Amino acid sequence: MMMTMKLLKKLKQLLNIDTPQDDTAKPISTQTLADTDNPMANVKPSCDTLEHLPITSAIANWLDSHDWQYEHRPSDAYGMMPSGVAQVHYLIVPFGDGDEDWTCVFRINERTHLVSVFGVLTDVVPVTHYAPMMMSLAMANLGIPFGNLELDPTDGEVRAKASFDAEFTTITDHALDCYLQGVASLTELAQKLYRDVMSEQEPSPIVLDYLNLHHSPDDEQDQSPSGSFFEPTQQYQ
Repeated sequence: MMMTMKLLKKLKQLLNIDTPQDDTAKPISTQTLADTDNPMANVKPSCDTLEHLPITSAIANWLDSHDWQYEHRPSDAYGMMPSGVAQVHYLIVPFGDGDEDWTCVFRINERTHLVSVFGVLTDVVPVTHYAPMMMSLAMANLGIPFGNLELDPTDGEVRAKASFDAEFTTITDHALDCYLQGVASLTELAQKLYRDVMSEQEPSPIVLDYLNLHHSPDDEQDQSPSGSFFEPTQQYQ
């Protein structure tokens, strides 16, 4: 419950980023810029390509307005559009503040108008720590009202994720700022969970071994059906 309240408070602050905030540390500040020294962060879409990519173009223009370096990667794995350009595009922006580095990835589907914003951690989780990491992320997701955290079982990559439908969402600078700040906050949480999990020297490969570690005494006392998220109705609708 305390984690839920903290996340709600933080997200309320992020959704009002135009007003002065307190002096607490934030994952992305005016001093935290994209990694301009990254050799792979200089590939940008051409003007001819952007003409057929309204969503990618809008996000690229927003990145340019911040003077952030990024890489554009079209993907032909999802097919091509009638205009001859790829349906799915990635905009990759490396961030770093000297302590915790991470990568922001925009995955844009120009045909379906679906946009996903990822915050990818630099380090990956070894197979030996999959069980505690999966349980930590699952418990954290229960208290996250915006986006989610996920572990890629194929390579151990940990990432934060938020998505929106560009067909029904106006892509403004303020909206993109909010999505980026929200993903940055979730990435900060993912980094903390990663450090906690990796501090365990002899992790168990059994997920259920970590279930009771996340239960508080209050959870044990509340065994009534009202403590669950959903209750079945006794009447037909």
